[in-house]
Amino acid sequence: MNNALSKWVNAWKMSLHSWAYWSMNLGRRERDYLPKNVFYIKLTRRWDTQNSAQLFKLTEGAVVTRETIIRQMRETATPQDSIDSWTVRGNDAVQLAVEAEGFLRFLWFSFRNADDRFKREPTKLADEMAAQWLPYLKNAIEKGDTEAHQRYIENLALNLIAAGVEL
Repeated sequence: MNNALSKWVNAWKMSLHSWAYWSMNLGRRERDYLPKNVFYIKLTRRWDTQNSAQLFKLTEGAVVTRETIIRQMRETATPQDSIDSWTVRGNDAVQLAVEAEGFLRFLWFSFRNADDRFKREPTKLADEMAAQWLPYLKNAIEKGDTEAHQRYIENLALNLIAAGVEL
């Protein structure tokens, strides 16, 4: 299981960075949001494929508090030194947690100037991206489409316009 998760994370790492960023909608957040919150997804193993990008399916996803992840680690008897070593990577780092059948992987990436991300004017499209990322990501993972993030904004915008939503 550990090996399969490593292969899957390697296949999805760059894409997950984009999904995490959009899910957090930083234009609507306070400057201290990043160190307090984590992009979290839960996966279950698929056995019908050997394709690295399809080894798992997405069963849950949300932006959760850092305390939620720490509580979850304690509930699963994670050693305290492992919990302590999971440190905040700075005020400009987006944290990601990927859980799969007893394993937990942490990823993160930092912005060179995160202040610019928080100063952006909130938009209806950004609000919708943050509200609707989960079914799009779930579909991408089901298909093994690690490039779906490159089409997400356009596809979502077209769907919203077709539904009569003003952007």
